[in-house]
Amino acid sequence: MVRILIATALVFGLAGAVSAHDTKIDPLLDACLEKHPSNQGMIACTRSALGRADTRLNKLWEQVKVAVRSFNADLSEPEQHNWDWLLEAQRGWLQYRQFQCRFESEQMHGGTGAPLLEAGCMLAKTEERNAELLDLLKLYTDQ
Repeated sequence: MVRILIATALVFGLAGAVSAHDTKIDPLLDACLEKHPSNQGMIACTRSALGRADTRLNKLWEQVKVAVRSFNADLSEPEQHNWDWLLEAQRGWLQYRQFQCRFESEQMHGGTGAPLLEAGCMLAKTEERNAELLDLLKLYTDQ
């Protein structure tokens, strides 16, 4: 019963967290969770989806980096600090994601549900950041 509650919280929690940014959760996640309803299966499915979300994050980050640097090329040297701030924000976000998700997973006090909560949190935070980076990309490329 606990596993069903965790899986439900994971799926609905992720959907709620991400839908606010008009981003869809990895469609392979639901299918994987259906095929692998055990705790270990759900952890593996969620970590796999996190890997795909991280890949999207890295691709978006590279696109944003190019767009911001291209935008900065037209600015004078003193006005080009937005890249430095964005880079520091990304570094801070990576730390925030790691520690926030560890904190959230501690609700299980090290129980078998903790890895699933942590992976689900990491996935949700990553998809949220993907939406933010996509918004930045649109801003800097006038799309």
